[in-house]
Amino acid sequence: MSNKETWLLFDAGNTRLKWAHVRADGIEETSAIAWPALAVPHGRDALPSVSPDQHVVLAQVLAPDRAAALQLILAQRYGEFRELHTEAAFAGLRSGYRHPQRLGVDRWLAMLAAWNPGDALLLANVGTALTLDAVDSQGQHLGGTILGGLDAMQRGLLQAAPGLQRWLASDDGERSLWADDSAMAIRSAPAFAAAGIIELAARRLQRQLGVPVRCVIAGGDASAVQARLDIDSELRRDLVLEGMWKRVRLA
Repeated sequence: MSNKETWLLFDAGNTRLKWAHVRADGIEETSAIAWPALAVPHGRDALPSVSPDQHVVLAQVLAPDRAAALQLILAQRYGEFRELHTEAAFAGLRSGYRHPQRLGVDRWLAMLAAWNPGDALLLANVGTALTLDAVDSQGQHLGGTILGGLDAMQRGLLQAAPGLQRWLASDDGERSLWADDSAMAIRSAPAFAAAGIIELAARRLQRQLGVPVRCVIAGGDASAVQARLDIDSELRRDLVLEGMWKRVRLA
């Protein structure tokens, strides 16, 4: 790889499309656009331009129709681009899935960025979904868990018990585990629930492996969850983009 080469990396998640400009020494800047904004006329004008020698790379976890639409947009705007996919192994990291291709590429790339040789890792990505992945010190992915993210937890509750909707007119007070208002009780619970399962997973993983475990938190709602954790953790906001850069850099 030449020091003059530059890259434009696209991380297409369920809620928004993020991108980063990258040079040989790392990620320079990141931006994002929500899917509804990209779908409106002229919405794609928000996408960055590239120089003739810049490489465009995509990683996406979209439904087939949205994936096809995005691939068409990128092809029309940039011509050629490369798409990353989950692999069985790369750079010392080995997938624990029986069928590696069924592991979301976002989770794979995030693990690739977060794991360091010799460290046991618990990775929590808090976005549209809350995903947990465990990796041992030798780079063996032990598997993971997927559940609804913070918004999905609240929506699920309100769909199951629509009568609670009437309490959400107010939004006063500090968000506490022991809320003194129904609106706060509903709004506070998802972040505490996410923190609870992360702490449980960290304890069980450390007991299983018998070594200290690094806990890394990523995703759009990572800050809200990290603030409620009672264990040490690292916040990494652009972990999928970091993993994409590591993958293309080491290719």
